[in-house]
Amino acid sequence: MSPSSTRRTPPSGWRPAASGTPLRIHRPPLRTEAAVEGELRWLEALRRDTDVLVPEPVRTGAGRLLTTATAEGVPESRICVLFRWVDGDFREVDDLTADDLHRVGVLTAALHDHATGFVSRNTDLCRPRIGLLTARAREEEAGGTTVQQACSDPRHGRDAGWAAEEVAAFSPRGAAAVRRVAEATRRIRDRLGTSPAVYGLVHADLHQENYLFGPDDVRLIDFDDCGFGHHLDDLAVTLSEITEHDDSAGLRAALLDGYRSARSLPTGAEADLEVLVAFRFAQILLWKVSLRDHPVFRDSWREDADDLIDELEASAIDSG
Repeated sequence: MSPSSTRRTPPSGWRPAASGTPLRIHRPPLRTEAAVEGELRWLEALRRDTDVLVPEPVRTGAGRLLTTATAEGVPESRICVLFRWVDGDFREVDDLTADDLHRVGVLTAALHDHATGFVSRNTDLCRPRIGLLTARAREEEAGGTTVQQACSDPRHGRDAGWAAEEVAAFSPRGAAAVRRVAEATRRIRDRLGTSPAVYGLVHADLHQENYLFGPDDVRLIDFDDCGFGHHLDDLAVTLSEITEHDDSAGLRAALLDGYRSARSLPTGAEADLEVLVAFRFAQILLWKVSLRDHPVFRDSWREDADDLIDELEASAIDSG
């Protein structure tokens, strides 16, 4: 079983509304109002400034991008956001073509171009840092931060120790593999730095379940994970989902060619992406571990985790 096939979409906060507009209900404590508003401001700006088709937030009658609701029997209030529906066709991984991935590469470059200008004009924008492995670290980051704070203190690899401890509870070899991948990733992030050319606001979950195909374009959904990180992370997420495709090399080349046709990649990007793809597998591993008691994963998490650990051990990463 490959990491792509072991990936399972978690129980969603989306609920279809009668009008055809999806309602997203945030689970506490993963987001604050300021952090959710940061995502929605970017979506509005993308719709206003570009041809990229993304979900449109529906403002409340009072003009707010979100609202906070309570319900009897629910102990905490919930942040709620309404969106307009985005039409498009999903592709199964096996059905993706080189042309599809080229279009995704072009779109990813356009997304990064816009984000670079957007955060420079909206320095108060609040979103979390990405590149985290553990639920504990994500909760600590839930309140978000500004791009200046993220650039000055990106906190690369800060939860690698926690991650290794969590995996060590059921797999010592897995803990060693997680540490190795996390350390290699930290070295890459430190070398890349945090200049606007390589670092900024990214989607952070750009797999094939979150890009849809129209007749002449590609549309993006599910910006809930967006935050401050390296541009290469978006490409690594996309690549991590196609590793078992019969033409994974051709799809990879098409994705990067599409990106390079609109935006340059940093020196050494191809080798760095090998490591960042492994880091993505480590993220999925820790996500599985954090949800091991959930009914959806209770019977499968251990087998999936072992498969992911095998992938981490097999990854070609320089231990230096």
